[in-house]
Amino acid sequence: MPKPPDNRKPKRNSTEEKLRATPFAGVDALDSEEKAIRHSVWRRFTESKVAEELLTKPEFAHVVDELKAGLSCSMNGGTKDAIYKISSEGRGMKLEVNKKFADSLGEHQVRFFQGVVQAGIEGYGSLYMQVKGLLARPSVDPKEFEAATGAIKRKR
Repeated sequence: MPKPPDNRKPKRNSTEEKLRATPFAGVDALDSEEKAIRHSVWRRFTESKVAEELLTKPEFAHVVDELKAGLSCSMNGGTKDAIYKISSEGRGMKLEVNKKFADSLGEHQVRFFQGVVQAGIEGYGSLYMQVKGLLARPSVDPKEFEAATGAIKRKR
């Protein structure tokens, strides 16, 4: 007697389904890429740990001093009339805004002030994260440097 036809949907392979949503041809390629990414993240986190350790050493006090001094913005160049200051005293960043100045702004000036503060936060924040080793520094092609300065002296 012939076997009745199986009208159920065929079972799907969950691994194959997951792979369809990726650019990888197989599990080995996917595993290899994940391993490379883990290694990259591990390297960045380890660099950050080493940077944190080195910032406690006296010979790198100048870097800590720069982070503490931070970035300040003022109208007349004085610290007493600073509009805002962004700094770090170890962990995290601190933003101090001159409340008197902020309250004195007209409605049309607020967006400009927000932009100035935002630019300061992004700039100082990027520098801070680079120093801490959590954000890669932009790489510079030596050829671009040569074009800007003329020539680079090379060790032989």
